[in-house]
Parts: sequence; structure tokens; C-alpha cells
Amino acid sequence: MTEFQIIGKRWDNETDQVVTHVKLNETADCVRTIEEVIGWIEAEKHSFYTLYGVMRAKVRVATHPSSNKKFLISTADGIHGNNIDNLLDC
Repeated sequence: MTEFQIIGKRWDNETDQVVTHVKLNETADCVRTIEEVIGWIEAEKHSFYTLYGVMRAKVRVATHPSSNKKFLISTADGIHGNNIDNLLDC
């Protein structure tokens, strides 16, 4: 299993409330869809994390309670509710 750092995110152009893509530390221009990353996590092919200073938070898959849509969320690090939302836009 390969581990990747998520360093940026891209919002849905219409609502700016849904992250549709994430940027990985793999290469300078490596942007992946949320669906790709969710698939890799669920298949246990790759794992992902965010880094805020020295605080590292594992990324996992969650399901929205009303829409049942899957999304990415980071484990609690005591600083941000979901570190992915606080990453730079890409």
C-alpha cells in the first residue's frame, strides 16, 4: 500500500461546498478525483493523509447522512474539523 499526502483541493464550481478533486504530493501536477481516491481507500490500495505544520491526520471515507454520498474527511487532529477543507485550492 502506497501512502500519499493530500496537499490541495478543488471545489465544485457551482456550489463551492463540495470538494471534487484533490492534489497529491505524487508529482507537481497530480490532481485526482474524489471518486478515484475513495476507490483506492476502500480497496485498501493506497492510504492518504494531510499535514498541518507537524500535525498529521489520516484521511478516510465518510458518507453524508442525508444524501448518502461518499466524501473524504480527515481524522480529528484537534485543530480543524476537516483538514481537507482548509488546504490550498488547486
